[in-house]
Amino acid sequence: MLKKFLSDKRGNLALTSAIALVPMIAAVAAAVDYSQISRYSANLQQALDASALATGKKLGTFQSSTQLADYSEKFFYANIGRLDPNTVTFTYDDSNLSDGSTILLKASYNYPMLFGGFLGTDNYGLNVESLVKAGNDTLEIALVLDNSGSMRNSRIATAKVAAKGLVNQLHTAMAGSNHAEPVKFSLIPFAGHVNVGTNNSNAAWMDTTGISPVHNENLKWADDPRAIFQGDGRYKDSSGNWLTRFTLFDDMDRDGSGRPISWKGCVESRPYPYLTTDAPASEGTPKSMYVPVFAPDEPDDWDGDREQIEEVVTTPGSSTGGFYCTKKKKKKPVCKKWNDGHSGNYHSTGAAPNLNNAYYKDKKKRKKYNNGAPYGGYEVPPTTSGSTTTTQVVNGDWIDEEYYYNNYLDDDNNMPSGVLPMDPDHTGSGAEQNKRQNWTWKYKDQDSNTNNTWKGPNAGCTTNAITPLTTSKSTVLDAIDDMDADGSTNIPLGVAWGWRALSKGAPFTQGRAKNAEDNVKIMIVMTDGNNTYYKPSDLSGGASNYNKSTYGSYGYTKSTTVHDEGRLFEGYSDNTPSHNGTGFTNAMNEHMLATCTNAKNEGIRIYSVAFNVANNSSVKTILESCASTNPKTGEKQYFDATGSNALLSAFNAIGNDISNLRLAK
Repeated sequence: MLKKFLSDKRGNLALTSAIALVPMIAAVAAAVDYSQISRYSANLQQALDASALATGKKLGTFQSSTQLADYSEKFFYANIGRLDPNTVTFTYDDSNLSDGSTILLKASYNYPMLFGGFLGTDNYGLNVESLVKAGNDTLEIALVLDNSGSMRNSRIATAKVAAKGLVNQLHTAMAGSNHAEPVKFSLIPFAGHVNVGTNNSNAAWMDTTGISPVHNENLKWADDPRAIFQGDGRYKDSSGNWLTRFTLFDDMDRDGSGRPISWKGCVESRPYPYLTTDAPASEGTPKSMYVPVFAPDEPDDWDGDREQIEEVVTTPGSSTGGFYCTKKKKKKPVCKKWNDGHSGNYHSTGAAPNLNNAYYKDKKKRKKYNNGAPYGGYEVPPTTSGSTTTTQVVNGDWIDEEYYYNNYLDDDNNMPSGVLPMDPDHTGSGAEQNKRQNWTWKYKDQDSNTNNTWKGPNAGCTTNAITPLTTSKSTVLDAIDDMDADGSTNIPLGVAWGWRALSKGAPFTQGRAKNAEDNVKIMIVMTDGNNTYYKPSDLSGGASNYNKSTYGSYGYTKSTTVHDEGRLFEGYSDNTPSHNGTGFTNAMNEHMLATCTNAKNEGIRIYSVAFNVANNSSVKTILESCASTNPKTGEKQYFDATGSNALLSAFNAIGNDISNLRLAK
């Protein structure tokens, strides 16, 4: 039909139509072929990119370049779709891999033109390439993992498997990189406290002189006999040693063995705003210093004892003379026995003129001596000399006091001269009893074997020490295996120390500089529940709530020199906070969100994981807000893992996301 139409020579219409039809047919043909070319080109590029990404992940898992090339080729051909593998050429080039740079993949395909004869060509060559930057980024990763009591048994076991899988996965993925130290991990196990390691007791960033306002909360050194004021709220002893929390650890005797109760390595949260930052510690900024945890011995319960009151008494000196009747005869006004043992109604006074004085009954029926002295008094008053004034202790009222939870020492130990243990000034429920919590002298040489999870000076210090950033895979795997679950939950403290572990500055200095080229700092935060802080009565019924909370990383929530509502509520948006579980959790949530925001602003990439967390838990929202946003997908890097398998999948997905090496085409 077309041939007949084109050969038709009748009239101008045929000629005109033929001339117009040529470009129309060419346009249609070009459109059809262009559509096919675009589809096949995209298909080739996707297959090649997928192969490049998979190849990058397998760097270090194959013993030879040939094995890796074979894997890359097979992966490519498995993804080319309907294209005939015999018509597609694949090229693998790792000649630039030796310098830690790139692997270049190429693919070519000769597309057979549908209207090639009409358009003057039979085939159109498609050539695509994908360049994977092998190990382009170095990785620094902080694992911030919940080690609280709710993580016991199967939960902590699953967390260990998930964390170790991630460590192995990323070490494998980065094994082919020629960068120095391509991947480093740090482990921050957190519960109610974070442990920085006992080896840091004398670090420059640790408060060893008591300069921080946190250091002497609940310790009144001014009343300690050995204390010599140095200014700035600090004290030394006569040998020039600073009186600090470390002093009290050294003072105590463990099990009567003569060995001190050691500091376990946990530190308190810094006051606001330093609790939410990585600001360097400096004595010039006292609040920025890190303070060792020291849970004070809370007061004894002296309920049922008697107060001790000092009374001034004047005692006569020696006397001469002065005899008096001690026993009279029945119904007769005569003396039977005298004070010196003499018997009889008459007694020599030893003085003239009355050498013998009789006892008699006068007209007014009053019993008197014959010299007028009353019966029971002295017939002749004694002559005294050398009288003395003394102070003696007498019993006062019965004491009514409360039971305190963290009471691990006797209050009446090593009492300073002149201070009565049960003086009314510091006995009786309330502020008086609570004064004994501040006594510093009572720790000296006192036996105490109470040094467990919830009681003793290290109360709440349940986790192992932080593992600083290291390239040693075995070191991190061993530290993960050693994790144990106990204690309360303080996620913001864990996040803060995850950030500090990644930074270049002290306390931990193993991280690269903030703006180091091609270096990525990553924090992975996992928890199974809400932030928790407790009232004493939550842990033991009947315990005094005078301190308003148990002792934790924010100290007590009673009024302190740092903040009227306690350090936990410093920087909190509610100026009249509730001192209960809900109020504590809400304040910690705010601190957590602020810390996450600050860390992200400093370039930290955060992944967060909620592990078996109830749907109505407030921490889910905070975890999602804490997570960074994936720059490619725009989605939050937050995982809601319900069940053990979901946790393993979440950590695997995080590993895949981190190891997705960048492609350059």
